[in-house]
Amino acid sequence: MASSVTLYNVECMDCGQVFTPAGHSPLWWQAKQRADRGFLDALRIRWKSCGCIQEVENPNAPFRVFGYDDLCEDFNIPCNSFVAAIKSFRKLRPMSVVFITGVSDVVAHRLQYGL
Repeated sequence: MASSVTLYNVECMDCGQVFTPAGHSPLWWQAKQRADRGFLDALRIRWKSCGCIQEVENPNAPFRVFGYDDLCEDFNIPCNSFVAAIKSFRKLRPMSVVFITGVSDVVAHRLQYGL
């Protein structure tokens, strides 16, 4: 007689993948404990537990505009010119939390606070 193992879903908060961990694995036990506490949704984990790797597009770009929008979706935009970085920053600023790298502190402060 084969023993049946209850299946639990796990969701990665970084890549969005939903999967069922192998029975009696560490993620399976975490999901089981969560279900035993009365939660009906999937156990949410981070990329280190999932194993997904988020690649950075054009990691050597001199300027980078990054942050998150009003739906908490992350963005990371590499820019090869100062003008492209400023345009991206100003376009995203009204509806997002935006940061910029590759510019001086004075420029970043002026962009952030409009002074």
